[in-house]
Amino acid sequence: MEMNIATAFCSGATPDFETGVRAVLVDKIKERPNWTPSRLEDVNDSEILKTFFSTYTPEAGTAPKLAPPDYLTSADKLMDPMRFALPTEAEIRSMVDGSHKSSGATEITLDELLAKFDILRNGKIGVREKILEVVERKCIFEEDKHMDKKWLKWKH
Repeated sequence: MEMNIATAFCSGATPDFETGVRAVLVDKIKERPNWTPSRLEDVNDSEILKTFFSTYTPEAGTAPKLAPPDYLTSADKLMDPMRFALPTEAEIRSMVDGSHKSSGATEITLDELLAKFDILRNGKIGVREKILEVVERKCIFEEDKHMDKKWLKWKH
């Protein structure tokens, strides 16, 4: 997701990247740059999806595909460069549905999910926010009144 956004900005899909760089590094203005669109209310969801998530994708060959170098094998987890990345939606899903190698169970609360990824990503900034965003879009909570817990379930 982040690679698609970065590729779109760097490919000129919107003038905002150049506008922001110019405002900060060249003109050194202190006020708000002239973004396009200028108001949040004018942002169109379908245009965002098209510009950032349809036009530029690794699958279409219009954005780079992240993959570890060949010299890193699956047996060499100490060198896995993905340990520095934010978790993918697929990785979050696997933790929620219990198929992740570190999940340990098929039921997990939001607090447990956040704690597991905090450990897996060594406290990396942005992990919590990414997980909360994905959970909001892709999960439901099932309440267990006997245990006073709310389990996460992936929406299918």
